[in-house]
Amino acid sequence: MKRTIKAVALAALLPLALSGCGDDSSSNDDTGKSFAEKPASEIRDAALKDIEDITSMTVVVRTEFGEHALESEISTDTEGRCVGTIQMGGGETRFVITGGDYYYTADEAFYKANTEADDELAAAYDGKWFKTPSAGQAQYAEQCAPAEITENFSADDEFSVGDVREIDGQDAIELISADQSVTAWIAVEGRHHLLRLVLKPDVGDGGFGYTDQGSGAQSTAPFEGDEREGVVVTFTDYGKKVVAEVPSGDILTDGDTGA
Repeated sequence: MKRTIKAVALAALLPLALSGCGDDSSSNDDTGKSFAEKPASEIRDAALKDIEDITSMTVVVRTEFGEHALESEISTDTEGRCVGTIQMGGGETRFVITGGDYYYTADEAFYKANTEADDELAAAYDGKWFKTPSAGQAQYAEQCAPAEITENFSADDEFSVGDVREIDGQDAIELISADQSVTAWIAVEGRHHLLRLVLKPDVGDGGFGYTDQGSGAQSTAPFEGDEREGVVVTFTDYGKKVVAEVPSGDILTDGDTGA
């Protein structure tokens, strides 16, 4: 039985609120060793405060479910621009949201592995760009809409402080949830950005679940390569301009094959 991507699952690939209009290049005097030695609640609150001022970011997600692996990279900003690439089931899909319009494309392998398209339709759709009609945009727009982070990292959660570790070239202090299902790394120098979240499989789908349309079961199997198994979410490119351009060439409407 083929798997169908749930729109709500793709929407949850961005579990971080993007709001405010702060300068992402600003610095914070409370940094370094002194910050890493603070109580977990103060480190958590500093990261949550930083989230309020984010204007743009890139989210990279890696996980495995069943025999399938997923890797995605999505860049979004507070001006409604968003671009993303999702690799799953041996195929790839890309999307662009700009000017209130949503465009997407996918290769034949992606259609075959992740949708109900038959071989003929998958071949016809391969590499073609589609524009989603206004009636169907809402489910796709959610992929880049401001999303609540409270499910996995919030002021209501209790954390303990772990070790300082380098995450993508930056020193980060580790916060571990009381039930050890969520681990967060917060930058200790400059802006206290959230740099990485790791969700263990037993946290549930964590917003990253995919449903097997045959059994109805959801899973988030471990991602190989991190010492804490689960869904690995890395946050980068804070404040970087998001370039989202309307695709060139012919653009079809959902439901057309272009054949």
